[in-house]
This record gives sequence, structure tokens and C-alpha cells, in this order.
Amino acid sequence: IGEVASRYCQGLAGHQAPKPERAGRMHSPPTVVCWTPDTPSQVHRFTVANALLHLGVDVFYMDMDTFMLQNPVDPILKQADEGSYEAIFSKHADADCVNIGVFYLRSTNQTALWMTQFMVW
Repeated sequence: IGEVASRYCQGLAGHQAPKPERAGRMHSPPTVVCWTPDTPSQVHRFTVANALLHLGVDVFYMDMDTFMLQNPVDPILKQADEGSYEAIFSKHADADCVNIGVFYLRSTNQTALWMTQFMVW
């Protein structure tokens, strides 16, 4: 985002008030998230998802080339709640592996940390 914008964001982040805790959720999530990648690459397509997790917002992510025949949100939330899942990933139709083009992450300390570490990796 550039050095000037990064410094401004860091200044805003330094003036955050703590938020009340929510049961099972992040403790005192920030209201401002600043992130400056160490590379110019746009493979950081998960930047917004990472920021939202740190802000205490659950994430449902779909690649732009994904289309749905019906709204998947209610069944995904039901599956997450019934199974106490913090993460749900789709799988490839033609391979036995995770498809990171469609996923749901519940905002918890663990998922926020995992996503940050995934992006660094």
C-alpha cells in the first residue's frame, strides 16, 4: 500500500480501544488492521480474509471463477455449528486434495493465527 499509507495505518492502529469479549471468539479484536507485504506479488489474495479474521469477522471465501447454483451460506453455517468446525474447505472434484478456492473460516484466535502463518509460508 506504500510507505506513507503504511505509516498512517500504523498510527491509526496504535490508537485502538479494546472491544468487549465474545464467547468463543477473539479477545479484543483490533478495529484497524495494517499489512504491508514483503513482496510485490498479488498472490496475497487472502489478505482481506486474513484482516477480517483478525477483526473478529467470519469469512466465506470464493475465487472469482466459482459459481453457485444455490446459496451455500446456510448449509455451511449449519455444518460448522453442528460439527463445531472452525474451518471448512471444499475439495477438488478430480483430485484428493483441499481446494482453497472455496472455504469458510470462523474468526477465532486459532484461525486468525493459522491464516497469518499460511500467508507467511
